[in-house]
Amino acid sequence: MPASIPQVDPPKDADPVALALTELTQQVRAVTEWATNGDPSPQSFVDFHTYQQLQEWAKKPEALDVIDGILQWRLKLPYPYNYKALILTQLIPVSRLAPYAPLLEPLATPSAQNPELLSFTPFMTTLATSLHSMAAAHVAKTKADKAAREEKEAKEKEAEMFAMWCELYGKTNKADWHSLSAADNVKWGYWQWQPISAEGWWKAVLNKEKAGAT
Repeated sequence: MPASIPQVDPPKDADPVALALTELTQQVRAVTEWATNGDPSPQSFVDFHTYQQLQEWAKKPEALDVIDGILQWRLKLPYPYNYKALILTQLIPVSRLAPYAPLLEPLATPSAQNPELLSFTPFMTTLATSLHSMAAAHVAKTKADKAAREEKEAKEKEAEMFAMWCELYGKTNKADWHSLSAADNVKWGYWQWQPISAEGWWKAVLNKEKAGAT
């Protein structure tokens, strides 16, 4: 009887879903980097067909992560990288715009330092201002939500603490605890001793030793 063939798990690369996802992210990266390249000629800016393709890809989280990372990197670069990335920033959902606030702020201010930018300035400034406003609003909302969440957690912890003490001392709720009035409250005084210097300390030790010797 021939020996049985051992069962071997197929290599992970053979997973068609994983292969398709890898190919997709590679294609998304290539197109996004090409759409935000350093060619300053007007015809090199992203065309509507490419924009629509990236818009469709951005619906997939894995592809959106790739686009997001490239755009944040390109926005830190000078013209034309940042202007090309600015156009594609419209693809980023508002929920992910917070990191873009400081990157968009410089583009929201028109600049005439480069004559090549004069024809782009009105449109790009308006676009950058609009996107920056949305990003800043999301940052403010995120901070407010965090503060509200922390306040709620603090109140819940306080309620749990009082519930524990009420159970230990037989109280029913927080209202059963009565604080002392100003007249009944304990008034703490200073301890009745004076600080001792290093020299005084050793004198006290020597005096004690002398007293013990006698």
